[in-house]
Amino acid sequence: MSRLNVSRQRIIQAAIDLFARHGSARLTVSQLAEAAGVTRATIYNNGLHPQTLFQDVCLSLKREMDQHIDTSLQGVDDPPQRLVQVVHFYLRRAHEEPQWARFFCTFAYNPAMMAELENEYNNPLADFRTAIARQRYRLGEAQIMAALGMVGGTMLSGMFLVLEGRQTWREAGSHLCLLLLRSLGLDEAEITLLLAEPLLDLLPIMD
Repeated sequence: MSRLNVSRQRIIQAAIDLFARHGSARLTVSQLAEAAGVTRATIYNNGLHPQTLFQDVCLSLKREMDQHIDTSLQGVDDPPQRLVQVVHFYLRRAHEEPQWARFFCTFAYNPAMMAELENEYNNPLADFRTAIARQRYRLGEAQIMAALGMVGGTMLSGMFLVLEGRQTWREAGSHLCLLLLRSLGLDEAEITLLLAEPLLDLLPIMD
């Protein structure tokens, strides 16, 4: 598993910083290149294009986060356990890195993100199918995409709650996981046990 290359990291951080300062998606490749200290060619070589610049950066953030999650959840095989940890990973990072979270929340809804459902890292589609096969969730194959949308929307809502200071990341994570697990068909006793388990740290990406 490889890290994002150094130039790509600089580009992504520059985009987040520019958005935080200006609050606008009207950003040119030249502006981004100057802020990142790279050439325009480097921007293009990293797969970023003027027409889709912000969604491309958001996609890179998602892939980077997925790699962190994949590293952090090594050995955690149960889909409901993984779901609880993933929700808390996102909300805790929203608390610790608000600029990252605001960028992600603003540009997360785009067609490219849907194509990420079968990403090699943190594959939520595979988790749902595993849960159905093990009879951990009470839903069928036809309901998976709607359930994925529900989870994604819930996490973004939780990130907004944290960003706006309405709840702590722990409070929001606990409440939202309770609602998600209920909707997926787990009983109250098991939900209580799952929410009582220690929360894992989001680990660095493995080389």
